[in-house]
Amino acid sequence: MQTIHKFKLDDEREMIRLPLGARVLSAKVQRGRAVVYALVDTAITETEDYEFVTVSTGEDAEVYADGIVNYTFLDTLLFGDNHAFISHIFYRKFWKVVNP
Repeated sequence: MQTIHKFKLDDEREMIRLPLGARVLSAKVQRGRAVVYALVDTAITETEDYEFVTVSTGEDAEVYADGIVNYTFLDTLLFGDNHAFISHIFYRKFWKVVNP
């Protein structure tokens, strides 16, 4: 069954395990915290890791693996009473290297 699930982003760099074929939809602020929504098939038991990174405006984005250009932009989130804190959410599938 296809359902939409919510995942909390607690850190600047977060690994989230999603079912194979999941589709990352959006990021939003809920009760002052960043969350990510993804469309997942609950019948699929195999998973793959996704890495989500949060980059604040003015922060050096090149500190992430292979540079931020290798991530997909997801959304911009506004925090605080006057939206004074701005974060940009990026993600990528985390490819594991398997030795033959």
